[in-house]
Amino acid sequence: LRLGAQAAGADEGLCALFREYSRALGIAYQLRDDLSDASDGDLPARRPTILLALACEQSAGAMPDSWNFAARADLRDRARALLDDFRTRTVAALVPLRNAALKGLLRRVVAGIFDVPGGKEQNA
Repeated sequence: LRLGAQAAGADEGLCALFREYSRALGIAYQLRDDLSDASDGDLPARRPTILLALACEQSAGAMPDSWNFAARADLRDRARALLDDFRTRTVAALVPLRNAALKGLLRRVVAGIFDVPGGKEQNA
């Protein structure tokens, strides 16, 4: 988004808005994907996920003894809270956007990715 805006000659404020929107959306998407992989039993692939990062954080940076950390409700709750925070940041990034049609489109992108009916994520 930002690259397209820059190429079109958009001002720095709009480019910064797109940068924040894209950053928050990307992080939220990855968090959702990590939680989905854990629910689907995909952790045996031993790929880094937010749950592994949170488990390492709690164990002072050491690798957890087993891959059972994915079943821990406290880690899942923290990951969901991070997901909610970044999803909120994504929509909040659109608040200064004056173009109602573009704002609606970008909110529908968020709703489509996170299965929020009608794009009613929150007021932006």
